[in-house]
Amino acid sequence: MYPKSFDRRHFLAASAAFASLHAIPAFPFQSPDPAAPRGRTRSLLAKACSPKKLAAALIPAANYRPFPTIVDRKSWDALPSSTRAALLSAGEACLNFKWPEMPATVFLQYARNGNRTNYQHLRDVRMKALQDLTFAECV
Repeated sequence: MYPKSFDRRHFLAASAAFASLHAIPAFPFQSPDPAAPRGRTRSLLAKACSPKKLAAALIPAANYRPFPTIVDRKSWDALPSSTRAALLSAGEACLNFKWPEMPATVFLQYARNGNRTNYQHLRDVRMKALQDLTFAECV
């Protein structure tokens, strides 16, 4: 019969067992590029842009700055006062933030049964607080 907790791991194991018992190929229509016509590969990006051309178009990783650094006061001071106030109040709300623990058992739930919801919730709460504190410090 069914196990008490029927999760993704049990489903995949049962599917693989069923496929092997009945000699059904796991992926009968698999091709190198499923979007390409049968027997062809598309490589649209490689044809349109050579690696040399792509490298010339990208800025070096060392120069990539999605946000100004904290020492770039001119950029942070140029933010509208309403944005600065919102960033500061969000950061101040996190000053006494109690950081939730990230136990290994929550992290390992994904490896054990495919559940990553509990880990993601804790990670997102921590990440939001860190983000709020960082932006408030920059402002």
